[in-house]
Amino acid sequence: DPRQTGLIAASYAVFCLKKKTRGGAEAFALSSLAGPFGVADAEVRHPIFHAVRVLGQFVGHPLVALPVQPGGVHGVAVTVGSGHVRAAIANCTDATQPVSLPTGATYRIVDETTAREAALDGNWSGTSPAAKAGTDGQVMVARYGVVFAEWV
Repeated sequence: DPRQTGLIAASYAVFCLKKKTRGGAEAFALSSLAGPFGVADAEVRHPIFHAVRVLGQFVGHPLVALPVQPGGVHGVAVTVGSGHVRAAIANCTDATQPVSLPTGATYRIVDETTAREAALDGNWSGTSPAAKAGTDGQVMVARYGVVFAEWV
């Protein structure tokens, strides 16, 4: 299934975790570590690798489903430390959608323009240059893109 190695798998991972916040599931498996449904292969990390990497950092913190944003945008967040919020927000559609972030939030987006760079760097979601949300907080996210954001 070619969707497993594309952006749709990463956005679907965020969507599934959001749905899990409603209860009813103790655990779920979105992929395997390797093989045809793996998050990576010998040479590249698929977009779901970065989603699973970031979402894995949420373990041990109370998970909150973010309010549904217009147009099929879904997200989850955790608070770590003193008021420091980490979020993963997915555009679960095949069209560019606006995502609202708090003013000053830093963020990275894995999408069609960054997926190649992210595929070559296992630490991309934590070390690639982060952008900063402006005063309106609106960020445009391409189809099936995932935003990894942080703010205080």
